[in-house]
Amino acid sequence: MKVLSLFSGCGGMDLGLEGGFLAHKSSINSDIYASHVLDHDENYVHLKKTGFETVFANDILPFAKLAWCNFFKTRVNEPENIFHLESIVDVVNNIENKEFSFPNDIDVVTGGFPCQDFSFAGKRKGFESHKDHNGVVYNEPTEATRGQLYLWLKKVVEMTKPKVFIAENVKGLVTLGDVKEIIQNGFRNIDDGYVVLDAKVLNAKDYGVAQNRERVIFIGISKRHANQQVLESLMMLQDKSEVYPYPPKTHGLEDGLKPYATLNQILAHLPEPEFAESD
Repeated sequence: MKVLSLFSGCGGMDLGLEGGFLAHKSSINSDIYASHVLDHDENYVHLKKTGFETVFANDILPFAKLAWCNFFKTRVNEPENIFHLESIVDVVNNIENKEFSFPNDIDVVTGGFPCQDFSFAGKRKGFESHKDHNGVVYNEPTEATRGQLYLWLKKVVEMTKPKVFIAENVKGLVTLGDVKEIIQNGFRNIDDGYVVLDAKVLNAKDYGVAQNRERVIFIGISKRHANQQVLESLMMLQDKSEVYPYPPKTHGLEDGLKPYATLNQILAHLPEPEFAESD
């Protein structure tokens, strides 16, 4: 399954989709996800690959590219050829000008579009942000300014027509007027049509990550590719459907869940700074 990754950063969403990385046992819901325990530390396991492969990634930050290429350095295709160091605005414009093209037959599009203008930590200008993707301030907001870059993710979905797309942003987006509904409705109006469920806020700590990190997740499923019964079930039953894509909690204080993972567990194998050796 080919993945096209936008606003890729250091590759967190890409690694999550692909698997094949190290994880602490306290973070894993079931042993079925682990392929083998590490010889030097029985508390860590190497997760199985999932069958997804990122074939295109982009970000505007050079340090993001360095980190991403390091994580994916074992690729047959050089990771430097997969990761495009430029903004999504430039990527789309180059495609429309026939100077570039996306890989064929994309199955999944992902994107953590910029969150600064929706975050509780920022000025919360939302769609009205006057800064563009490079931080340049304009007299008025446009489609190329930071608060509206989700529209470029939408354009890429229109171009590539994936089976599924996943978009992510900060929790603050859902409390900023009708921003969430505007984005959802925009995604629902993509050419061939997508079932876009009501976006849900998920907390990383509920899924084995040792961090209290809340994010709103948008999921769109292509009407052209999906089984009709699946689509009807999702549209009618939403979270009561058997094929509802948002995962149930795996960690927490409730009965039947694994205890929350802690930093003490995750970092226990690391020496204290004064005893660490530097390369």
